[in-house]
Amino acid sequence: MKKLGLIVLIYSMTLVAHAQVHVWCPAPVAKNTRSTGLHGKDINLVIYDARQITDQTYVACTPADVTNALAARIQAEFPDARFHLQDSSAYFKEPADSAITIKIGIAAYHSGLAMDAIKAIGLTDQGFKMEVPKNDWTSLVGLRIKITASNGITTKTRSKDIASTVNRPDITGQITAKKTLAESYKDVMAETIKFIDSIVAF
Repeated sequence: MKKLGLIVLIYSMTLVAHAQVHVWCPAPVAKNTRSTGLHGKDINLVIYDARQITDQTYVACTPADVTNALAARIQAEFPDARFHLQDSSAYFKEPADSAITIKIGIAAYHSGLAMDAIKAIGLTDQGFKMEVPKNDWTSLVGLRIKITASNGITTKTRSKDIASTVNRPDITGQITAKKTLAESYKDVMAETIKFIDSIVAF
């Protein structure tokens, strides 16, 4: 009876682990003293979390924590700019005149097995797409970025979807997931910072 109970417990734990997506917070932000082309400029920053995270999801990093970590990373990369954090509702509104506005939609920031990971991707109704390999632990990070620069007379806009998928064989479970999520986030942030740097060339 004890053996049967143990088998049932292990089986139940396996089902739970494989039925959820997992989220861990990004690593703390390091200080940056680089000079950028955004020196002294005012930038409105809007971050909207569009992920489809269910109540059953294992979350070690709340949506607010993910959003705050992303905002902190961007501000750290452009220390000479003046950022003004906006409410997420501004993501769906027209940007203010005479300002630079950066809108970031978080479509993905999670790990899981293929089908579970796919279900948690947001912005799919707005055309955001990611390729997800089958069977392996997969970590997905996807951002939709829209940069608008206006001088009150003319307005220029640039948009880009940036995504990274990192997968490994499902042999170490959550250990693998946490590591690959960090790798995926690193790749996406490198591209994101590069894209924001392009504001200088507006």
